[in-house]
Amino acid sequence: MHHEHATATGPAAGDVLILLLAGSALLIYAAGVYRARQRGAWPWMRTAAWFGGVAGIVTGLLGPLADAAHGDFTAHMGAHLLLGMLGPLLLVLAAPVTLALRALPVAWARRLARLLRHRVVLTLGVRARAHASRRGRIPVHGLAHRA
Repeated sequence: MHHEHATATGPAAGDVLILLLAGSALLIYAAGVYRARQRGAWPWMRTAAWFGGVAGIVTGLLGPLADAAHGDFTAHMGAHLLLGMLGPLLLVLAAPVTLALRALPVAWARRLARLLRHRVVLTLGVRARAHASRRGRIPVHGLAHRA
């Protein structure tokens, strides 16, 4: 994993972008949980899974583990496990699409469901999963070596 390090003037631009994306993902999910809980229960384990998944991906890309991964094979593989296995698994277990369908107003949720059933979206989803499994990795994996 090779990335530019923070300087005396502040953190690297890539690090800031990763933190902004992660923070946005956490805030959007939390807003969805708030809306969904107004209409009924939302399992706290799913919320914990989302926060854990985002934390796992950020830990694999930034901080001491990512820094150690440059020269230590064990740390490098630990970062790969966070990025390629634990983080994505926790994000999937958090059921973000289900949360979106529960949190959105009914008309918007129906539009989203229609969009997700559209032939183009289904085809792209199948192709993306096939490509990831054929390559033996997920798209985030590439960030570990470019970040």
